Formats: sequence, structure tokens, C-alpha cells
Amino acid sequence: MPDGSVTDCPAAGRGACLRLRGEDPFVVEVRDPVRSGVTVSLPLHLRNGWAARAVSRLDRLRAAPADDR
Repeated sequence: MPDGSVTDCPAAGRGACLRLRGEDPFVVEVRDPVRSGVTVSLPLHLRNGWAARAVSRLDRLRAAPADDR
């Protein structure tokens, strides 16, 4: 997601959510706009290629037999 896109989890609702911003630096926000009105932002300075390495690790984990986990 290093393309500048934004993803919210959960995607909809009036409660608190986690927002991921694919910028440079990558930003993780915890947002609670309805109850407290507070947003906490944490910029993460990730090395080049981090997304590809993360996808590779996730693929290996998914391919591993359940007994190896």
C-alpha cells in the first residue's frame, strides 16, 4: 500500500477505527471521532521493499502445514 491509499479497519461504522495511510512515511492512526474526538498518529519509517518482504513471509506462512505453526 505504498501508493498513498488509505484503509480503515473496520471499514464503516461510528466506533473507533484503525486507519492505515500508505504514504512516505507510512502512517498508522487510531481514530475515535465520535466518542472522544481523539486521533493518535504514528509515522513509521519503513525500508524500501518492506511490502514485498511482508507478502513473501505471509505467503510462506499460509503454505506451511498447520502442524509446523
